[in-house]
Amino acid sequence: MVIKNANGSNFQSEHLYNGIIAIRGRGNSSWNNSPKKSYSIDLTDASGKKIKSPLLGMPTEEDWILNANYFDKTMLRNYYSYYFAREIGMDWASKGWFVELYVNNEYQGVYLLCENIKRSESRVNVKKAGTAGNSLTGGYIIELDYPQRLESEGAQYFTSSRQYEKRYYYDTPATDYLYFAFKYPKDEDRSPVQTAYMRDFITRFEDALYSDNFADPIIGYRKYIDVESFVDWYIVSEMANDWDHCYYLSSVFFYKQQGQGEKLKIGPVWDYDVAYKTYTDSQELQQNSPWFKRLWEDESFQKLVMQKLADIDRIIEKSIEHVTDVSRELNCFGAIDRNFQKWPILGDSVWREKRPYPHTYDGEVRKFTQWVREKYVYLTYRAQSTGSRCDVLKNLTPGIRIEDQDKYDETVFPLKVTTSSVSPGARYTWNGKNTVTTNEYTITSPGEYRVSINVNGCESLVSETLYVPGIRRESQIITFNLQETIDISAGSVKLDLDASSSSGLPVSYYIVSGQAKIQDNQLIFDRFGGIMTIGAYQKGDKKFLAATPVLKSIEVTGGITHVQDVPDVSAKVYPNPTRDILYVSGFSTASPRHPVVLELFDMTGKLRQKMTISSGNEWIMNMADHPSGVYLLRITTGNQTIVRKCIKE
Repeated sequence: MVIKNANGSNFQSEHLYNGIIAIRGRGNSSWNNSPKKSYSIDLTDASGKKIKSPLLGMPTEEDWILNANYFDKTMLRNYYSYYFAREIGMDWASKGWFVELYVNNEYQGVYLLCENIKRSESRVNVKKAGTAGNSLTGGYIIELDYPQRLESEGAQYFTSSRQYEKRYYYDTPATDYLYFAFKYPKDEDRSPVQTAYMRDFITRFEDALYSDNFADPIIGYRKYIDVESFVDWYIVSEMANDWDHCYYLSSVFFYKQQGQGEKLKIGPVWDYDVAYKTYTDSQELQQNSPWFKRLWEDESFQKLVMQKLADIDRIIEKSIEHVTDVSRELNCFGAIDRNFQKWPILGDSVWREKRPYPHTYDGEVRKFTQWVREKYVYLTYRAQSTGSRCDVLKNLTPGIRIEDQDKYDETVFPLKVTTSSVSPGARYTWNGKNTVTTNEYTITSPGEYRVSINVNGCESLVSETLYVPGIRRESQIITFNLQETIDISAGSVKLDLDASSSSGLPVSYYIVSGQAKIQDNQLIFDRFGGIMTIGAYQKGDKKFLAATPVLKSIEVTGGITHVQDVPDVSAKVYPNPTRDILYVSGFSTASPRHPVVLELFDMTGKLRQKMTISSGNEWIMNMADHPSGVYLLRITTGNQTIVRKCIKE
């Protein structure tokens, strides 16, 4: 296997690979039903012994996954779910980055090269299990799975102590058990005592969970499980809303350390390529999942979920911004086009997909990110107690999702859109004047559309603007007069937007893709490399006469290589120069709701390290693994951003 940089990539040589691997197919339904295959790979030497390497800068390990994501036309759902899980504080979720894969010189498309679930200090960090002579030391990783799949693979498993209602997989009776297989230790390495230990622990937990005193903090379910991990996993999986997780079918993992007082944790999150495409107005997990149905009967568990949802509002917006940036980067150099030339599935239904079926990749990404925002608003509002819903609604930003995506791609009217739903009795106000009683709205002309939600006098924030283009009219074509390439190596650049219209109507601008902002008809760049696309439309007397988004793409080069070091006597970055540890202090205390972000850039503008911190007011960045040289440290808090030059000796 050879991993090499494509145009625009600049991973260091030690993060690439040119050597021997062992490879096998992976997946069950995806392997049998997808022409684009996923693979598991082990890095080896010439003798077949496994070796470790930090592929694409991820923690050093020996086993990896090439995930095809064929059923996911964004190719982002798994990546997003793992990123989101890490951002809200879960112990570990798979890291990954995107590659274009060739097998025997035949192009296979865009893949996610990512970490596999395994016991490791850099992955699921449970202790190494003891040998047969010392069989009750170490830790365990177990997975819920279909009994038919486990039996076909010859895997050993144990069942829950209780039977549950049918969970929507084939050939099952009206009630059935939960089936647990061991991810670690493997069947051939595990003693009968270890198997019995985990089976008995699950039994004791279930007995406590379904007892009359299940909510008691001492003798109830809390004695056995790490409740915080269950809250976080609930939020990730309820946001994703797919059957495997919401009915406890498969890809539900747990891990536990051996020892007195060690509790069962749920996670890591895994396998979301067929998620995010059912219904936003639902809470499937709490209604249908064994264990979570019961947990939701405890008011203290509900309150923990409510608080966590309220605390992660900024993380939701940050995660949407992040995954949108990733989609643009994938799109910059033609990788997406090549993938869908190989697999022409845009506009078609794959794997029980729900409408709409966008005809464009950007449409798929827009559908996905707006779905995330809609689902978050619904869950956050519905999870609250009646008395606190008003305060919660005032801090929520509705999402707008295009229902008739095919019409939108062709700019055909009328066009139906939906916004976040919260509860019966809500009123939805579009553009500050048109109020309706459902979360659906029909657009009959091009223009800008925004919405807010009102429940009993409590008003949400106003949504982001949805730009609805019109059919191009030759008499009103807008032409741009922009330079083709912009170099921002020397710092921020302001570029005047100069467009003309044959109709003489005023021209307004918006960013279609890329990282910049528009202010006073100027395009302002702070840091970006790649392709920037600008859209425009015409309007007069505050009415759209014709939306004619003639797009102009320009290439932006450079990055953060020269930034003024803004003086701030309260901000301290020391010692500077440093050989290993860099201390950062002098800012307000970080919290989950208002985290601090530290980003370290090298002098080419490449992001070398990023930390999102949710506690404390002094933080440590480890510089030991970075080469000697000059770096730029960008520190972002809730109310300020400063950049410090720092030197690694």
